[in-house]
Formats: sequence, structure tokens, C-alpha cells
Amino acid sequence: MENEKEKIFVSYTQKDKLWAFWIAAELGKQGYKTQVMDWDFYPGDNFVLKMDEALRTCPIVIAVLSEAYLNSYHCKAELTAAYAEKNQRLIPVRVDDFEVRGLWAMINYIDLVDKTEAEATKLLQRLYKQPERISKGYPGGKISDGTMPSHNLPNKNNRFTGREEHLKAIHNAFRQKDEGLHNQQNVISESGASGGAFVQARVITGMGGIGKTELAREYAYRYFHEYRHIWWVNAETDANIDEAYLSFAVRYGLGSAKDELDTVRANVRKWMQDNNRWLFIFDNVENEKSLEKYCSSSGTGSRHILVTSRYRIFRDYKPTNISVFTEREACIFIEKYTGKPADSYFKELAKKMGYLPLALDQAGSYMEINQISYEDYLTLYIRYNLKLLKVYEDDPDRKTVATTWLISLDKIKNKASRQLLNLCAFFASENIRSQWFRQACAVLPDELHDLCETATDDLNYITALTELTKYSLVDRNEAGALNIHRLVQDVVRDNIGQEQSKWRNYCVNILNELVSFEFHTAESRKLFLLLAPHIDFVTQEIKDEEATEEVDRLYSFLGKGFVELADYPQSLKYYIKSLGISEKVLGAEHPDTAISYNNIGFVYDSQGKYDLALEYYGKDLAICEKVLGAEHPDTSTSYNNIGSIYDSQGNYDLALEYLGKALAIREKVLGAEHPDTANSYKNIGGVYDSQGKYDLALEYYGKALAICEKALGAEHPDTATCYNNIGLVYRKQGNYDLALEYYGKDLAICKKVLGVEHPSTATSYNNIGAVYRAQGNYDLALEYYVKALAIKEKVLGVEHPSTATSNNNIGEVYHKLCNYDLALEYYVKALAVFVNVLGAEHPNIQTLLLNLAYTYEKSGKLEPFEEWLVKKCWNYKQI
Repeated sequence: MENEKEKIFVSYTQKDKLWAFWIAAELGKQGYKTQVMDWDFYPGDNFVLKMDEALRTCPIVIAVLSEAYLNSYHCKAELTAAYAEKNQRLIPVRVDDFEVRGLWAMINYIDLVDKTEAEATKLLQRLYKQPERISKGYPGGKISDGTMPSHNLPNKNNRFTGREEHLKAIHNAFRQKDEGLHNQQNVISESGASGGAFVQARVITGMGGIGKTELAREYAYRYFHEYRHIWWVNAETDANIDEAYLSFAVRYGLGSAKDELDTVRANVRKWMQDNNRWLFIFDNVENEKSLEKYCSSSGTGSRHILVTSRYRIFRDYKPTNISVFTEREACIFIEKYTGKPADSYFKELAKKMGYLPLALDQAGSYMEINQISYEDYLTLYIRYNLKLLKVYEDDPDRKTVATTWLISLDKIKNKASRQLLNLCAFFASENIRSQWFRQACAVLPDELHDLCETATDDLNYITALTELTKYSLVDRNEAGALNIHRLVQDVVRDNIGQEQSKWRNYCVNILNELVSFEFHTAESRKLFLLLAPHIDFVTQEIKDEEATEEVDRLYSFLGKGFVELADYPQSLKYYIKSLGISEKVLGAEHPDTAISYNNIGFVYDSQGKYDLALEYYGKDLAICEKVLGAEHPDTSTSYNNIGSIYDSQGNYDLALEYLGKALAIREKVLGAEHPDTANSYKNIGGVYDSQGKYDLALEYYGKALAICEKALGAEHPDTATCYNNIGLVYRKQGNYDLALEYYGKDLAICKKVLGVEHPSTATSYNNIGAVYRAQGNYDLALEYYVKALAIKEKVLGVEHPSTATSNNNIGEVYHKLCNYDLALEYYVKALAVFVNVLGAEHPNIQTLLLNLAYTYEKSGKLEPFEEWLVKKCWNYKQI
């Protein structure tokens, strides 16, 4: 290499072009002359001749060795020619992690795989200098041997937990984009100029306290070996950014404290443009516009900007949206504080805190300082809630959950947006449907009311909502509903102060506009399931003295809805709340108070607790007789309900007595052709049916049918019920053809009027199945029972008693078919529901236990079943 005219030819495939540039540039710094195709072959050159000349005249050939190189036809030809040339020295430089085989494994090579830039440079150091050639930066991953680059990072957070997928995603995005820009912009243009790589910018977004800053800090520490410079910028205000830039300028000799701020900014931007392998982190940025005067957008090499912000609308910054911890992450996090395994008390605490990292950090700090258990802290949190999270005992200057979100609240200047946020703070934290506020426009607070009432489209409302979503105070899920973190709700309610009751009442009025007491369709049940958690949350802190008729109506709605779902304990809870309000607001003898007694009686009736049902129906009757009179329709309803209880108890004489009283009132007051009169006929027919007096049953069912057909029409659901009742009697009489005829009429009305997935349609299928079972046609029986079960599972749910009845019916058919395993499977499903929902003492349990016992006996498995019954305190032999 003493002859200055000697050159090194760098042979490579296009995939490894960046490596070839870097190797040639580093050799140039050490005095070597190099010949590189992309730099030294010009448009119009004869490629074959130029390649031949390079291979003949260059004493050294460097092969940028990779698997792609050895798979390239042209590169293998270059290697063969260089190896065959006696006066040439072939130096392979391995840049790809693959096994070198064959003839090339015999040649010593320089290995740059997994080397830092400093290590790689030492392997290439040689003799003298020549004019420098510019590379596009070291293409390898590591440029550091483990020593931190120049930085001003805050201390590493040793309690950092989770977020692995986000860290890898950000890193991969930066690397992939860098490689794409190199491949795109390092190509020599016709003029010989090369383009510059644009800054790679990403933004970490999410609500306050969710861990955006900690994620950015962890990213910097985890991947510091890929950068020469890392600078942390507090970006809350321009003044904070300017302070960080001035510090950077002084550190790097770009200016002094005496310089104008514009000069400092310009100098830092110029430095960004002229240097590579740097990472700037802008923490807590207000919005994208606030960074425009601080960042350069072009230059050379890998240059990364990582931003954290509550603000979600960034046009040119690729987003990484983070959410709260998982339960597992929360447990790992707290164990780093306390050194103790997370127990059930901590898991309950984490759930109450909505798994928010900042809240859990405050909890961990408090427990660490005060040396208290998870259970003790949970007790304190339940008692004091947000007050416990307002300060860090060890550092009063640290931001708390409260102060973090108050900053965001202060940014909301739109009054309608503030009102919308206040309302969301009193609903349940998830699935708040934005259309509710439009539907309940009449009862909204002023600004929000005017916005909803006057807008010809959703634009103004969406604008108000966007003010909340862009600062991460609320989220919109895939269905477009709003979610708000429960601690954000706490902060908003705390900020409202003494006006909380006013805003809670707004929510009560909104919900009253939405509720419907129609529960006969799948849609109505979905509405109930959607509204129920919001009603519960809105009303749970309403004090007895604040209770109103509007609150009473919501409790009644919940009571009726849970009855429809067969969740009788929940229904009873809300009906009792409703009764308390009625007694207080309306008085102990008001007709609406009587309705509350009636509702509670109905729940006990449904549970088979007939004595309690009679007690409450009796209270209802006493008020009706005293206040409304002995001949009022509501009084007749009370008689009717009491009569139905006696029928269920098998006390048919008393049943007929009370049902007769109800019928007499209805015939006199409402008339002989009123639907309520028809209902009395149906109920009396039902008693005769229970007694086995089928002729009398058919007579009264026929009277009811005649009234319904005339008063309601031939296709009314009540008319269908009459057909069903008559079909039932014919089935019991063994007149199966007539039974199927009337059941068919019932089914046709139900499918047409109520729909194919209505519970009444399921009942029709079930009854037809019962006829086929009685006929011994078990295949058809199963077909109709399965249809009924499918509807009930979908509309009523798997835990509903009616669904359990279908399971029991299917079990009975399989028993008849001697398929005892399937029979037991369906019986057990039915038993589980009846016990859980109705209680072990319900009459249906006895029938089911008998079915199970006989089936176990047939299957030869009776002995273990008897042992199980003894444990449950049941003796089927006494049934």
C-alpha cells in the first residue's frame, strides 16, 4: 500500500450497499483509495469493462460478505475473478450473521457482525489519508460498547414495569423507517448528489398518569447504545423547551446564555441537521404546532424524535397509544415497591384504581413509607378515595393524580365540553352512549342543551366532544361509545365540589328520558343491560333525603328489568329501594306505594316464596281497598295476584274465591268484554286446569278467547295466549291433534307479531315439543325443544329459569331414548340454574331431583348421586 495509486475495490450486492459505503468511507479516513460501483461507475460507462478494469487494477478486493452476496450470480463471478488473480489480495468482510461454507470458509475474513462502530473501525484501520468520502452513518445496530452516550436523561426508573410490546414497536418502527429511507435516498442522482433522511418522529399518547413519560425514559435507557446523543426536553411550555435547548447549546458549544432565544433555536436545529444518531425526547408536549420552531426536518443519518403528549391529534407523528396496566403488570409493579407478593386485597385496590400506573405509584409510595399492608391501604382508600391520592408524602413537588388531570381540565375552554365532561363523571365509566345526550336534549344543562337543540347535524356536538378526546379525558371505543377512567371521574367530581348533586340530578333526568318499561323484545333487554350499570352508578351516592320520584322511577326500572332476567335478588334490592322512596315521598298509603308492595310480592312469587308473596300482595290489597275502594281495577289486580298464589300452592278453593272477586270487579267496572276481564277468565280456567276439571277449563279459556278476538284482534299476543291455554288442555286430555292445532295458531301469531326470537315464540315451540313427546315422537320433540332452548339462551340467557326448564325437557326426552349420559348432562344444567336462581327450596327442584335420581338409577350411577344428595341435604326418596 505504499504506492498511492493502489486502490481497494469494494464488491457488494445492492442489499449491502450501506455497508459498502461505510467501509469505503472508513478506509478513506485512513488514507486508502477505494473504488465503489455506486460512487465510481457513471452513466454511459461500459459496466463490464469498468468491472474488469477494477478487478485487474485494484491489488485488494474487499467482498462485503453476506448470504445475499453468495447467492448473487454477479458477486460470485467477482469473487471468483479476484480469487483467481495471483497479484490480488481478497479480503472478505462478513456483515451478515450466516455460516460461511465451501471454498470461502477457507479464507480468513474480517467479521463485523454484532460489533460496535468503534470496534468495526479498528478492524479496518490502515495506512494514510485521502480526501474523505461521506457515508450515510454506521448501518449496524450498536454504536456503543455499553457506555452511555452524551445525555441529560433523568435517572432510570428501576420500578418500570411491562410495556414490552410498545418498546419493541417504537424501536422496530424507527429502525424499519431508517432502513427504508437509506435505501430510498442514498442512490446517486444524475448530478451526483444524494438526498437527506428526514427525521423520524413518534408520539406516545394517552391520559394523564398512564405512564407516557416513563415509557419514553425506559426507551432511552434500553436503546441508548444506538445513539451518540440523547437529550431530554421538558416540553410543557415554550419556556421549558427554551431552557432545555439553551442547556444543550452550552453543552455542545453552540451558544451561551447571552444569545437570543431565536439564535439558540436556530443553532440547535442546525446541529440536528448536521449530525446523526441522536434522540430528542420532548416530554408532555401541548400539541404538534408547539414543536414547529424547535425541530429540523431534514439532514443525514438516523435522527429520532420521541414525543409524549395527552393531546392525541398529531398529523406528522406516528402514534403509540398506551392504556392502563393489566392486573398482572400492576401486581409486578407493586411488588417492586413493597417486596411482598400481590394478594387479593391489592388486586381489589388495583381494580378500584382502574389499574392507573400513577395511582398505583402513589399507593406504593405511601405503603412503603408508612409500612402498611395492602389490606390496610385498601381500607384507607375505600374510606378516603381521592383524598389519599392528593399528595406524595415523600415528595410534595411530584405530580399527583389530582394535579395531573387538573392540568388537562384547565385546557377545556369550551363550556359545552365542560358540561359534557361533568355529566360523564356521574355515569358508569364505560359505554356512555353519546347519542343519549341528543335524545335527552330537553333536560340537558344550558350550553349543551342549546348546542343539541339548534344543531342541524352532529358537527357542533362532535366539536364539543373532540375537546375531551383530544386531551385524553375520554376515549371512544369501537362502537363509538365514551369511556372515562374512574379516577378522572373522581377528579372531575371533586373539582365540581358542592354542585355535585346538581350534576347528578341532570344524569337522573337524562336516564329517565331513556328508560322504557317494555321488556318483551331482545332490543329492550339490550337497552336494559346497557342502562343498568349507569343507573346504579348515578344513584348509588344519592342520600335518602335527596331521593325523588325520578330516582324512584329508575329503581322501578331496574327492579322490573332484573325480574325479566330472573335475577331476583337484584330485583328485590331495587324494588325495596323504590318502596322506601314511595313511603317517604308519597306516604305509606299512596297507590304508588301499593304498586311497590305488589312488585316485591311478584318477585317472591317468582322465587316460589309464596308466604312472603302473600304478605306483600296483602299490603298492596289493603292500600287499594282503603284508598281506591273495593271496586277499583287496581283492587281487582290485587285479588287476582293473591288468587294466583293460592293456585300455585294448590289451595284451589281460596284461589277461585280471590279470582272470582277480581272477575266480579272487572265485569262491573270494566265490562264483560274488557281484556282484563278476559285475563280473569284465563286465570280461573287455569285453576280448573290444575284441578283436572278440563271441561270447565275449556269453558273459561273459551270465554277469554272470545273477548280477546273481539277486543284485541285475531293476531294479538293475548289472543295467542288463549290458543296456547286451550292447546294445553287438549294435550292433557290426550287429544293431540287439537292440541297441535291450537299450539300451531299460537305459534303463527307469535312468529308474525312478536318475532322468531321472542320468549313467547320459544314457549310455543316448547309446547309443541311436549305434544310430540307425549305421542312418543321423540325426534320431533327434540327438534322443537332445541328450537325453544336456542331462543331462550339467546334472549333470556343461560341462567334464566325458563332456559333451565328447556334443558330439563330435553333431558327427559334423552331419558326416554335411554341416552342416559345426555339426559344427565341436560338435567345437571337445569339443576344448577334452579338452585342458583330460585333457591334449593323451590318446588321445581323436587321434580328435577326425581328425574336425576331415576336417570342415575337407570345408568347404574345412583350410589355416588345419593352421596352427593346427602351433602346437599336433599333426600329424593322423601319427595
